[in-house]
Amino acid sequence: MKNLRRLGRLLNPTKVVEHPSLLHYASCIGEVICFCDNYNANGGCEMTMINSQITTQPDRNQWIRIGLVAAVTSILAVLMTQWLAIAIWPDIVLFKPLDSYPRTAIFTAIPTAVATALFAWLAAYKPQPVQTFLKISVVVLLLSFIPDYLLPVPHKTVLASSVAAFMHLVAAAVIVTVLVVGYRQRME
Repeated sequence: MKNLRRLGRLLNPTKVVEHPSLLHYASCIGEVICFCDNYNANGGCEMTMINSQITTQPDRNQWIRIGLVAAVTSILAVLMTQWLAIAIWPDIVLFKPLDSYPRTAIFTAIPTAVATALFAWLAAYKPQPVQTFLKISVVVLLLSFIPDYLLPVPHKTVLASSVAAFMHLVAAAVIVTVLVVGYRQRME
């Protein structure tokens, strides 16, 4: 595959070029590379076609920027959700997970950093990183609901636990969307 990528960089869209590492004639039409990889008994050529666009993974600085955008947008979305919920149901502020905006921001920023690092790793080392990341995100989101309903916390009500769980959903939706869109934009 490395030779094919090198070949894609060497080809001129209008010329036929012989590449020494492949020892075959190749031609490029638009963004497609065609090369003869096998000659049949009639002297004809069996052609292989590949896409010559070489995509590069986002680098560390790009992942940091994507992660920061995800963190800021998710923190704002979760804080607005928390503020609105407390404005509608003031008694839920007695539930410890909902009584502090700074704690909410921290507990949104940390999962964002972990999600960004995980997605960057998946993009670098796994095929289909977006699909894998989405599956992992759904599982983690579902697991995050458990403490909201099961941990013995003073002033826990179904409403307060549901608001906290909804805040997890808001955070996950924003984080996953920003990370996936940011990744896809850098891959174009």
